[in-house]
Amino acid sequence: MWQEIGKIFENLMENMDVLFFGLLKILLIFIGGRLLKRILCAAVKRSYNRRAAKNPQSLSAKKYGTITTLTQSVVRYLVDFIMLVMLLDVLGLGGTIGSILATAGIGGVALGLGAQSFLKDFLGGLFMLFDDEYAVGDYIKIPALGLEGTVSAITLRNTSLRLSHGETAMIPHGSIDVVINYTRDRYTLFLDYDIAGEADDDIAAQLILEVIREWLDKNEIADGEASYLGISRIHPFCITLKFMLKLPPLKQWQAERDINRGVRNKLRKNGIELPDYQKGIWVDQNEV
Repeated sequence: MWQEIGKIFENLMENMDVLFFGLLKILLIFIGGRLLKRILCAAVKRSYNRRAAKNPQSLSAKKYGTITTLTQSVVRYLVDFIMLVMLLDVLGLGGTIGSILATAGIGGVALGLGAQSFLKDFLGGLFMLFDDEYAVGDYIKIPALGLEGTVSAITLRNTSLRLSHGETAMIPHGSIDVVINYTRDRYTLFLDYDIAGEADDDIAAQLILEVIREWLDKNEIADGEASYLGISRIHPFCITLKFMLKLPPLKQWQAERDINRGVRNKLRKNGIELPDYQKGIWVDQNEV
């Protein structure tokens, strides 16, 4: 037993230089690969940033963020593949690469069984890019998944979505069906305000329009459009006035909050009564 241990130790000492240089090569491959990915990704980002800076208002400039993250994803995959080939060669398994490539003829079966989800995600990402469904920085909603947020990154397989509370959701492209994009076109916001049935609806509508137009001027929204559509509902104790407001993308939430507060203060200041929902119709049973 001791003789066998001694032989193993002797063989280890004889091949110490081979083992040392092998470990050193593996370490250099890992370090070099990480540095190469950082350098190439930084170069890609700088290149696209320079192009976007030349014409920041163009549609192509807005898509540079999407193309940047997608190109960086491709670079990472390529560098990882090169690192894998080099590691196999250091470990003496380089010959297996030829056999792996030789089996590419039956790769259709392997892909169909083991890489079906990868292909689905990859093709979904390509179709998304070609159809220009959304880009980095767009605010989107995916109804099937119940998620909405700002697109922070797009890779070959996934879309990173930054949610309202700061979380990041990694969504495979293959699971994305219907997408609602809030960023591309102007948003139509409908506002409903209830006033007491005895109040003058014409005066109330004029006051509310003043609040809306003041908000548009304050926020320097030149292309905003506000209009009064009329009385949309009549209740026993109140009537509902409906307004329509066309806004630039992603302005609807701020507009609704600010205008609601302004309308409440404006109506109260001018003596327009708001409905009292605590009122009821009381019937004396003795008189029935």
